[in-house]
Amino acid sequence: MLQLKCRMLNREFISELVKHFNFVTKSLEFGRVRVYTITLDDVQRALELSCGTIAVPTDCQDHHFEDIRKMFGKENKPLKREVTFAMMQQVFKKKKADVKFQTSYVLFVLSCFLCPTMKDVAATKFYPTVHDLLQTRTYAWA
Repeated sequence: MLQLKCRMLNREFISELVKHFNFVTKSLEFGRVRVYTITLDDVQRALELSCGTIAVPTDCQDHHFEDIRKMFGKENKPLKREVTFAMMQQVFKKKKADVKFQTSYVLFVLSCFLCPTMKDVAATKFYPTVHDLLQTRTYAWA
């Protein structure tokens, strides 16, 4: 995923998918003939994610903010705003597989692929998901 150059998703494409998605049946419906039911296995396979049983945490608390701010702050100064894609890409360029890299990677995947936003930052609601990286495999990502 780090090699992908996709910064923005085509709004028309996403709009069409949303328009044809039936939330009740969890399927994409293109007329009566073409109906594609989306299962948890499909999502797992497409995103190569394991499917745990714990709900993905999104309740960002003060200690989540503080951990991220300390990690991405510069010269012993805490971060003043959210983590930007540019900050994460700088971490990737260092090619050092440490906690900061892993945190950046998960935030990047969430922000760009699983739950894309209109801004160039990782939403703060994702901060709890990277608070304990050992827990990420136990979340019900699909």
